[in-house]
Amino acid sequence: MGGTTYEFQDSDTEARVRSLGKKLLQTAKQQEIKKDVLLKLLRQASEHLEKVPQKPSKELDDIVSALGQKSVLSHKDKDVKLYVASCLVHVLRVYVPESPYTTAQLQDIFGLLLWVFRKLENASAPSFQRYVSILDTVSQTRCGVLALDFDGDDYTCDLFSVLLDVANEENLPTIEEPTLQLLGALLEESDEVPQRLLDIILGCLLAPKKDDSPFAYKLAQALIHRNEARLQPSLQRFLTAVMDGQPTESELHEDYHHLIYQVYRICPHALLPVLPHLENELQADEDAKRVAAVGLVGRLFSVPGSDMDAQYASLFSEFVRRFRDLKVEVRQKVLGLSAALLQSCSSADSRAQVLDALVDRLSDPEERVRVSAVAAICEAAAADLQVVTLEALEAVSERLRDVKRSVRREAATRLAAVFRAYCTRSHDGALVGSEEEAVLWVPGRLLLEASKSAELAHFLTESVLRGGLLPARLPPAAAARQWGAIYMAAEPQERAAVAAMLNVRAGLQALVAAFLAARAGRSAEPLAAQQRLNALARRLAAAFGPEAARAEAELLKLAELRDNHIFKGLAALAAPGVSLEDAAKTAKDVVQRVGSRGAIADVTRALCAKLAPTLLAPATAAALVDAALAAAREDGGPDFVRAALGLLADAAAAAPSLFSGLLGPVKELLHADEVELSAPGVKADLTLAATRVLAAAGAAMRAAAPEGFAAAAEELQADLLQLCRQGPPKAGKAAVRALVGLRGAEAAKVALAPLCMQLARGLAKPGATANPALPAALQALSSVGRLLPSVFAPHAEAVCAFVTQRLLVADDLAGCAAGSSRAGRDWDHFSAGIVAKTAAVKALARALVPDGPAAMRPAELPAATLRAVNALVPELASLLEVGSDDREETERLGTCGMADVGAVRLAAGAAMLRLARCHDARIPPLTFCVLALTMQDPQLEVRAAFGGRARRTVSVLLKAGAPQRAAKYAALLPLAAADPSADHRTAAYLALCEYVKKRRVAAAAAAASSSAAAGSGGTMLHELPDYLLPFLLQVMAHHPDFPAEEEVEEAGAQEAFAPFQKMLQFALEPLLQAGSSLPVPESPEAVLPVVAKVLRTLKHTEDATPEPATAQLHVLCDMALALAQALVAKHAPDTPPPGKVPGVVPLPTAFYRQAPNPVRLRDGSHLPPGLETELVELWPGHATPPRLGGRGRPAGRSKPRSKRSRRPVAAAEAGRPHKAARPAKQHEGEDEEDEASSEEGEEEEEEEEHAGAAAGGAAGGRTEEPSGAGPAEGGVVDAPGGTAARKRPSEAAAGAAPKRAKKSAVPDVPPAPTAASEPASSPRDQRAAARVQQRKVAAPAEASPAASPTTGHGKSLLADDDEDTETGGGGGASEPAAKGGGGGDAAASKLLTPSLRAYTPTETDASPSQGTRARAAAAKHAAPAKRGGGGTSKASKRARQAD
Repeated sequence: MGGTTYEFQDSDTEARVRSLGKKLLQTAKQQEIKKDVLLKLLRQASEHLEKVPQKPSKELDDIVSALGQKSVLSHKDKDVKLYVASCLVHVLRVYVPESPYTTAQLQDIFGLLLWVFRKLENASAPSFQRYVSILDTVSQTRCGVLALDFDGDDYTCDLFSVLLDVANEENLPTIEEPTLQLLGALLEESDEVPQRLLDIILGCLLAPKKDDSPFAYKLAQALIHRNEARLQPSLQRFLTAVMDGQPTESELHEDYHHLIYQVYRICPHALLPVLPHLENELQADEDAKRVAAVGLVGRLFSVPGSDMDAQYASLFSEFVRRFRDLKVEVRQKVLGLSAALLQSCSSADSRAQVLDALVDRLSDPEERVRVSAVAAICEAAAADLQVVTLEALEAVSERLRDVKRSVRREAATRLAAVFRAYCTRSHDGALVGSEEEAVLWVPGRLLLEASKSAELAHFLTESVLRGGLLPARLPPAAAARQWGAIYMAAEPQERAAVAAMLNVRAGLQALVAAFLAARAGRSAEPLAAQQRLNALARRLAAAFGPEAARAEAELLKLAELRDNHIFKGLAALAAPGVSLEDAAKTAKDVVQRVGSRGAIADVTRALCAKLAPTLLAPATAAALVDAALAAAREDGGPDFVRAALGLLADAAAAAPSLFSGLLGPVKELLHADEVELSAPGVKADLTLAATRVLAAAGAAMRAAAPEGFAAAAEELQADLLQLCRQGPPKAGKAAVRALVGLRGAEAAKVALAPLCMQLARGLAKPGATANPALPAALQALSSVGRLLPSVFAPHAEAVCAFVTQRLLVADDLAGCAAGSSRAGRDWDHFSAGIVAKTAAVKALARALVPDGPAAMRPAELPAATLRAVNALVPELASLLEVGSDDREETERLGTCGMADVGAVRLAAGAAMLRLARCHDARIPPLTFCVLALTMQDPQLEVRAAFGGRARRTVSVLLKAGAPQRAAKYAALLPLAAADPSADHRTAAYLALCEYVKKRRVAAAAAAASSSAAAGSGGTMLHELPDYLLPFLLQVMAHHPDFPAEEEVEEAGAQEAFAPFQKMLQFALEPLLQAGSSLPVPESPEAVLPVVAKVLRTLKHTEDATPEPATAQLHVLCDMALALAQALVAKHAPDTPPPGKVPGVVPLPTAFYRQAPNPVRLRDGSHLPPGLETELVELWPGHATPPRLGGRGRPAGRSKPRSKRSRRPVAAAEAGRPHKAARPAKQHEGEDEEDEASSEEGEEEEEEEEHAGAAAGGAAGGRTEEPSGAGPAEGGVVDAPGGTAARKRPSEAAAGAAPKRAKKSAVPDVPPAPTAASEPASSPRDQRAAARVQQRKVAAPAEASPAASPTTGHGKSLLADDDEDTETGGGGGASEPAAKGGGGGDAAASKLLTPSLRAYTPTETDASPSQGTRARAAAAKHAAPAKRGGGGTSKASKRARQAD
């Protein structure tokens, strides 16, 4: 008890002490000591001894002698022992530093004190305060040091052990200070700290005692901290001896790593001479020793507030080298510690070293290491985004396409966790620096990658996003703000992925609702309802991907359950307005009722997860409307406003039911007062967004029919009609759809018929072309034609005549004043007149093709509509040839340059493809040939956009159930074989393969159905994908560059026909090989008879077109036959001769007619002399076409998010300007829903063509020409007078752009310095420079063979498919083989060799913006082979004459 003073309070104290001493001595010498008497005397003695000063006196002799009696010291009674100890400590206090007792007596006394100290454990004991008083007295008087005179150190060690052991939560506040004083005094007075005593102290720092006695651990920490100087020599001597392998008596020698860590946390300076020894352990030959050393050093460097990385730079460098250790376990250990290490590094340089090493391990050849690297980076980012660079997070996102499922899933899970952590900090107002720039792209990237991988999509839906993309604690208003920010940062393809995910859920909701309705209707119509139920179960099971077959069976079992609460719950989940919280509760109840185990429970659980509104809940959609309106009124930033509005429009198009109850808020958007708005132009954005939402969700709003809906819809009618007359064009187009959706078709007819009449009369007026409202009127009429053909039909011919005869040649269009000098010359800058004219052409074509099933029944359309189509087709055929040598036509249209000319050709091609959906029979064969040649247009942007349209047309026709028409337009795709852009060729090839697969599956199903129904099997030949060959050969036979005899003689047959052989091979390879990946594989030799049947049939026909090319046709047939046989021989060399195929090939009569005198000729009889069959490499350096973003389309961004520096996010730039929100754009090669059901498709196409996105659609973005360079050779150049001169293919080939920069196979090797860059001065700078150089690409003509997707050993870690296997010969290199490859010292031999570290994604197998988001697109350069010379093509002239 601190602060006690010992003074006599009166003159009688001395006499009383003397008297008590005599009585006590007499009592102690009695043979039978009475306990009560002794205890009473001891209590009195203790009370008076407390008052005795610290000065020995003869008056104390009797009491000292009495207390030293054996009978007293050894008394068994606990109360007697307690007061004896109390008296003794005061006696020792008086005599200290001397002692009135012998050594033997002192040992008994200290034994008694140990008994007292053990009693300190129970803080609730009645005598606890007396025990504490004794401890306090011993610690203050330092009388405990008397024990140091004993022989041996047993008592000292026991004292340390007892006092450390008794510490607990209740007594520590009371005993901590006296204990530390007492033990500290013993350490201070001892000559040397014995090893046994050191073990007792250090043992408290180790498990299990550390865990069992946490307060002893705390006490030991404090003891070491206070006595660092005294313990330091012994600690250093012990630890150094253990690390050097010297023998020691300590029992803790095996736990020295844990001791070093614990001691470092207490007194780091005590280990200054110890820690450098760890460097040797990091380089040890024994793997286990290196693993242990890595664990220790990593924990040391990760101590918060430590600057160890700076103090021990050499040790830190050696630790970082362990990221490349040859042993997987060592790399795993390092990675497990790196998240904490990143947060504790004291310098930016140290952090950069760790982060560089982490990013390198993302490409490790070992799956477990890549998983750990992903986890480490994301764990650090979730804790503090300031310690992780944007580049590192994007490198993690590349692992979403790893070949291993576990890596992909870990990346998805961890990135989502990083984003949620950011959202939580944002909501709490705890953001630091530019964290938004670092993570807002994450949701878009996750959903984009999920859109390409069914396995990843299922995992995201059922696991990662089960609780929602955003944290559940975010209120709707905060969630809406986050979604606006996400969309503002997202690229078009990422926005499309968001919409696609919403659309998938909306479609699933509809299927579940139909499934439940079919189940409920079984009682009324058992057989029909069961058939519907089976069909719906099959469609619903398709959402389960690879588990579809099992899911179908379990769904049917689910339908048989009798608990109606299950189906009420599923109906609630499928309802449009369910919230995420309600969905979670309902799903839990449904699963519990079904049962938590078994396959049916798994399917039910997955179905509930898919139905939950994990992305955008109705409440968030409503809050998003409010957020957009508030931002528009309060200057929340135009970028945010446009992003929020774009999300609303895209979400409404993808999931209309989300907005079924939001008519009021959307109406407020439409009626926003421009005076209240913060910026000019925002009103137009609000109006467009409101009309687009109403257009998409109007029918859903009408179906929900809330109270007052009819009155609100009627009130909106006037506003929508006014937008059709004088609003923005896009708003006018959407307004018609909104009106039809809100009022229904019949009521809309009544309102729109007068509008159409008024607009048509306006077109007939003299100054109609100069009317500013003309674009809106044309778009409104176009929408009316699509939705209500009977209303538009009376005006179809008038509108067609106006566009083709007046508008296209008008020079007084409103808003077409003189603009930039580059207007019409650069693809990004069209002249205003051409923009208006091309938009009108496409709007007219759309107006003549109705939406929905009516497009497949052209005979039912009004006659006026068909007459308008007949009038439009020849005009479009003429426009397809704008820019040839017909300068008069070019000038008549008012084009200002080659960009304008290309835009006209593209618009005509797009309009023709639109008409082909419904009116293909009205497109003459030669016009079709001219249309097909647009695939080889001289301009890169035209080829890119038209190729995307062609692929989309094939997809739409397949979905519409028109396989013959789909085959006809699939015949356009092989013409891309001559395209110098590898991306364009790849997109066309993959689309062709997809078409072949779909048609073979459909044909097999149709044959099986026919066999089951009629008892006869077999497939009609025109149902097979091989039916594209008649159309392809017709186009190639009329190709303007088909070699004439003199050209063959001059150049040789092999060279002259090389482009045509390549196009044929481009078509035949998918036909013969694509079937090998079907569920029931079809080998090339099985398909060859069908191909041969078609080709041999064509040899016995004649060209039926007005300008027949029968001879060319027969040459192509023999050429194709030879190529087909060569392909089969290549892929199946031991194949027997093909058999015959029964049946006949029904050829299109517009293209072919039977030869009058058919002669049976052998194969190859029409081939020109000297022509040999030669298979070419369609994809140099690749066995298969390099994928665009993984599944035939680009993934990621078309430009970098920020500069790629190795600096923390906090030091990043303020951020790139965000692009204005616009409709989500799919890649043109992707299969989409028919545009007839969505306005967004056309808006995307228009923006794509007129905003420079056409090339990016297929090539992943377009780069500008190099500074100082002229027009790319082989493209188009401005000729005098604004017309174009098309270069010959031979000229184009000479102007190939530089090839893509080769990616280094060894990431640590920097590129050679150039004039523009200085050599990197440090290894870290060199690695950074190497990565930057690897990501710089030139504008390629074709993919360089050096840029192979398999680097190093022929294996890529980026998955091309969902297989969970790694392929390639080099991936299996063993560790012993790698051990000798590093060279250098012993430490280097434990590192991964460069070859094993070279598993980095290459330029060709990565997406156009993957990793750096700065991937350059294909360059505008050489024209594709064999498309037209300087004059008008022969085919085009014949087409105009025939038409």
